[in-house]
Amino acid sequence: MIELLEIPPSFLIVDDDEDFQKILIYLIKNTFKECNIDSVKNKSALLNALPNLSQDAIIFLDENLPDGKGSEVLNLLEDFYVISMSSDKNPEVMLRHLSNGAVYFINKSEVKNSSFKLFLVGVLNLIQFRRRKYKQDILKSNLDAAKSIVAQIRHEINNPLGAAIGSLELIERKEFNEIERRKIFNILKDSFKRIKNYVDKLQQMIDAQELALTKD
Repeated sequence: MIELLEIPPSFLIVDDDEDFQKILIYLIKNTFKECNIDSVKNKSALLNALPNLSQDAIIFLDENLPDGKGSEVLNLLEDFYVISMSSDKNPEVMLRHLSNGAVYFINKSEVKNSSFKLFLVGVLNLIQFRRRKYKQDILKSNLDAAKSIVAQIRHEINNPLGAAIGSLELIERKEFNEIERRKIFNILKDSFKRIKNYVDKLQQMIDAQELALTKD
């Protein structure tokens, strides 16, 4: 029995054959020390279960279900890892599933093979590798975005900030008449407005991106 270091895996078995479900549940539980397993018997129950299903869940999806073909709902399972199954040895069935997004396709008779446990472990290792890579990709993307924002801030703010600092240094060094003071005041006012406008624009961009991510 294997003890996973990360989050216990979740499985959903979609099959109307209760005996086969029991065999598959036994093999999964006998392979992993901790895991979550649910089962449903048709497409309708599968669709009802999706909102509460972990995004990293592995779905064992049978092709022949009481209310249609399993391959007909593969387009709705893009966020999950789907292992398609069938007793039908027609290669067209396998091709249909793999072409529509299934990660693997197995003949149901293979479940009884001693190598099936190794297959399960391999699938979990692949999922965990993908999860780690996904997190690393997000981290790299965030770092790249932060570098880009810093570069933009430096580019957009340096000029007005430099003008403001130069004006303040002039004020320190000499006295000015009213016209000169007004001119410097306007330079300072314009510089700080430009900086504020850019910061406000940057905040709007960040808020819009957060909204887009929330919608996704």
